[in-house]
Amino acid sequence: MKTAYLVLSNGQVFPGTRIGAEGEGLGELVFTTGMTGYLETLTDPSYAGQIILQTFPLIGNYGVIPEDFEGACLAKGYVVRELCDTPSNFRSEYALDRFLKEHGIPGICGVDTRALTRIIREQGVMNACICDEAPEDLTAIQRYAVDYCQPSFGIGTHFTNDFEGIKPRNIVIKLVAVKITESWTFYNDTCKLSEDKGKHTGKPDVIERFKKAVNFQGE
Repeated sequence: MKTAYLVLSNGQVFPGTRIGAEGEGLGELVFTTGMTGYLETLTDPSYAGQIILQTFPLIGNYGVIPEDFEGACLAKGYVVRELCDTPSNFRSEYALDRFLKEHGIPGICGVDTRALTRIIREQGVMNACICDEAPEDLTAIQRYAVDYCQPSFGIGTHFTNDFEGIKPRNIVIKLVAVKITESWTFYNDTCKLSEDKGKHTGKPDVIERFKKAVNFQGE
């Protein structure tokens, strides 16, 4: 078992055990409260450039099921309290640790995810780094910014289920104001932007460009 560290941009350090790929994982630390669905989370392209923190204490108990993937795995790191290395599910093909390794995602387990969640909730989303040695200079961590955009991901009717009975253009323009990345998925006459898990800083020209993309005629 190899020791790893999760270093926050505010200087706090959380020691744990290395999981997933070797190397450094630098990104924006965000948490998700899902009790299930870790595969969908890891393969959600809207997490591009971010380190995913799972608040549920045991992750990986039903292994990896490729049929459940949402799209590309673009996360920068993965943080869990406990990683199950003996999954039990008739659909499982292999363990989650192998998935992280194959996709080059550094991870850490054995950390106090509840304490980390409280820090994020109270101080706001912040950058972090998964590494083998805690750096003294935090400049690189503090200056990191999510700048990756996944223009589209996957195809299929499951991307439009959220809009059943709703006119998409009535809601997507409201959502775009808080985007960091612009993960746009077009399917027939609908367009969906991924939800934002990070800082609600947005981009000043996103709304205008999105209006043009969907040929929006309103205000």
